Amino acid sequence: LSDLTVVIDAGHGGSDPGAVGLGLKEKDVVLDTALRVQTLLNKTPLNVEMTRTTDVYLTLAQRVAFAGEAKADAFVSIHANAANGSASGSETYYYGKAATNPNVEESKSLASYIQERLVVAMGTKDRGVKHGNYHVLRENTMPAVLVELGFIDNASDNAKLASTTYRQKAAQAIYYGILDYYKANGYNVSSYY
Repeated sequence: LSDLTVVIDAGHGGSDPGAVGLGLKEKDVVLDTALRVQTLLNKTPLNVEMTRTTDVYLTLAQRVAFAGEAKADAFVSIHANAANGSASGSETYYYGKAATNPNVEESKSLASYIQERLVVAMGTKDRGVKHGNYHVLRENTMPAVLVELGFIDNASDNAKLASTTYRQKAAQAIYYGILDYYKANGYNVSSYY
């Protein structure tokens, strides 16, 4: 495990608030959650690199470059959704075409483990694991996923996203999902659950 590097990417930041709903900004929710994931991962031998730990703006290309320079073995981008208040639930994306990121199966596997843990921990509607044509998934060269914790403009999801208790649950789910993924790949992670 000590040879492996995981990049945690808190979406948006700085001048880019991301999705906004009911007084919450995506950039704040996902940064807080990402820092909680970092704290959990720091208890393992895994190397953890954060694209941002403060409220700064990074381009998508900068995030990808960062992961490349860190020689990451996995990339997990954390986001919150919005859809005019009408939709709810959690979903996790991977890029399903091997043309650019060759790690389709690995990415899908990582996404599935995180998604499975997330909906149980958050008690959100399971919107599933999906192919997503997102820059940070498509342009990265390691297994990469994008997690949508919930819908910031949906009252029920928003209440969870606003709650430190639920952010901690989300962070723990992402952490366990990463461990599940490495366990499936033959690493001994049993002492970190």
